Amino acid sequence: MCMHKTMILHICLGILLVGIVMVPSVFAEVDYSQISLDQSSVQVIEFGNYNLVRTHLTLSNHDNEEFSTYNYFLKTNENTYYERSSQYDLDAGGKTCPSVDFEINAGLTEDFIICFKVPKSSQTNFQFEILDHSRDWCDSYDPSNSFMDPCQQRTFSLSSATTVSYEDLLQTYV
Repeated sequence: MCMHKTMILHICLGILLVGIVMVPSVFAEVDYSQISLDQSSVQVIEFGNYNLVRTHLTLSNHDNEEFSTYNYFLKTNENTYYERSSQYDLDAGGKTCPSVDFEINAGLTEDFIICFKVPKSSQTNFQFEILDHSRDWCDSYDPSNSFMDPCQQRTFSLSSATTVSYEDLLQTYV
């Protein structure tokens, strides 16, 4: 009976030590300052009641952790934010606006085509913003509140937009 208790104690101690060693790596986060925009192109496609802003971005992850987010936006100079629009939200096909899994493994560079439905305007200068939490969370972040995690965010200026017709864009796929 005494040997049984000693064995259980050693097993529990071993599990505790493994947990102490492995748990910190589970909570590792990517450092947003290690994400860079290497190249961008922006096309504005005019539709009847709205414009479609099609961005082609080349992003690099210089960190040791995988980068993944669902919180990214197109931002105007007037601080208006637009969420990503899928091909299902638009009158555009999958090659024009493909589905996006926004993930970049550590040390790699990836290309993304992301579309945004915006009102008709003469806006040609945009920014791309990535956040590690929702915009509401980041906007309400209070550094004096020790219970709130800080919000990491990164904003990239995009190249000036060019206006293209949808028909001309479709010709590039033929």
